[in-house]
Amino acid sequence: MISASLLTATACYIGAQIFKALRLYFVLGAYRIRLIVLFILCSTGVVCSYLMGGGKPLIYELLVALPLFFFFRIPFVASLYSLIVLRIFDALLLLLCIPIFKGQLSNHLIVFLVSLTAVCWLLISTLPVIINRIEKRILISPVYKPFFTHAIRQLVTLKKELGNLAFGRKGTLPLTVLLTALIWFLEILSLGIITGNIFSGGQAVVNRIAGSLGIISANLVRVDYNELVLALGCITIITFVAASVRKLKRK
Repeated sequence: MISASLLTATACYIGAQIFKALRLYFVLGAYRIRLIVLFILCSTGVVCSYLMGGGKPLIYELLVALPLFFFFRIPFVASLYSLIVLRIFDALLLLLCIPIFKGQLSNHLIVFLVSLTAVCWLLISTLPVIINRIEKRILISPVYKPFFTHAIRQLVTLKKELGNLAFGRKGTLPLTVLLTALIWFLEILSLGIITGNIFSGGQAVVNRIAGSLGIISANLVRVDYNELVLALGCITIITFVAASVRKLKRK
């Protein structure tokens, strides 16, 4: 029989995934995707990335961005761009948590997260500048070629796609920080309930991140997450079937 503590931990973990989907919903801005769809995509990404490599970030990003591109016609660069920016928020919050919840090889994880944050921030902050400079260079070029016209169109389209995201809108930054804090708080709380101690739960989360990045063996944290990921997978399948049935009834 399932214990009350496991049910509570599962509810907290699923709540973290709901907030993760809600965060992506707000960040996508003009690209309106139903929240239930984003929950299914985000949860599927979490489950599959965990099963395929202990929670590899790149696997999660691709499993979310590719369906958004192929099935919902959201530009791949825009969706991937938004997910990379959200990773910066995750990394910054984790850096604040690591001194409190010291997991295995946390120093290596700190160095990696700082490096990842710096690289991602440089990529995100310089991309609009690079696009503008390339566009300007093409426009002032004395040589006219059809390729240049096509390039200008693609750059304008890319700028428009990135502009449709909500990062530049008032209130998006504090809302993203709040949702990110809720996501990690609920995940730490769920692991804390399973391990019987909130600090042990925090250490399990830190170790899970380290395992997903290859800093420690991912198998060291699978025991704590197995039941949670299994429950999330079941809830995701049930949600997908219910949403599909509801859609078929409407037709």
